[in-house]
Amino acid sequence: MNTVYLFAGQGQQFLNMGSDLYNRYDCVKKRYDEATDVLGYDVLNLSAEQLNETQYTQPALFVLEAAITDYLNEQGISYDAVTGLSLGEYGALYAAGVISFTDGLEIVSKRGKMMQSAFEPYETSMAAVLKTDFELIKPYLSKGNVEVCNFNTQQQIVIGGKREELEATIETMKSDGIKRVIPLNVSVVSHMSLLKETSKELFKVLKEAKFKEPQVVFVNNLEGTSQSSGFIETLSRHISEPTHFETSILGLLEQGVRKFVEIGPKGSLSKLVKDISKQKDIQVETWNLYDVETVEEFIHE
Repeated sequence: MNTVYLFAGQGQQFLNMGSDLYNRYDCVKKRYDEATDVLGYDVLNLSAEQLNETQYTQPALFVLEAAITDYLNEQGISYDAVTGLSLGEYGALYAAGVISFTDGLEIVSKRGKMMQSAFEPYETSMAAVLKTDFELIKPYLSKGNVEVCNFNTQQQIVIGGKREELEATIETMKSDGIKRVIPLNVSVVSHMSLLKETSKELFKVLKEAKFKEPQVVFVNNLEGTSQSSGFIETLSRHISEPTHFETSILGLLEQGVRKFVEIGPKGSLSKLVKDISKQKDIQVETWNLYDVETVEEFIHE
């Protein structure tokens, strides 16, 4: 096993994302037009404000990642495994042949709306804590409703919660010397217990979809292990429990993967992969595909 596709989650989306691909490749245009029929709106015509609302961000990213995957498949490019971070798990499921495009899009659209409405009574937020060991972060998590959402690497852990409580926690951390805490560009939190009830709602939505056996190795983001069945259960838990990207990548490195192709904007997963592989003294090749320029460069490498 050598090549893995990585699928990005929310936080790096940008205005007019996917427009150049739509105008260049017929299969991409077809996929976006199909998405418009399913959603009832065009993800390419979202305003900047809409694009940063999770009910729109999630479908927009899923369509982009699926469309790029379609084009790579059309070009005959092969891959051995897939994995994703957070929302990117759905792009990975599509690339593995586990879900159809329509089912995947309908799920992420409903997932986004559920998450948006779950936090209407209050504001929530997330932040990345950098270059700080988890043991140093743990004491701050017992104070209020602030939790770990993503274990990305040993040196990048994402925390989240209600905005006021998170901001108070960050202020305390900084006053205690933990200075590298960066707010993330997301409209609501994910992967924490505040979404337990939403997880139950999502379970019902997932039961309506058809899941097939993966055609390539699929590594889930919840436990960081390969998976071939039980997707309804893990995906419903995935929304309210922390993700383990580092565990996923370490497992792939152990299986011999040395080429990581990130699909979706704009290189955050590639940076994480480099950090994780560097800790193991392993040389890896990374690519990031999100527009015509990056896709063409990869195709003609």
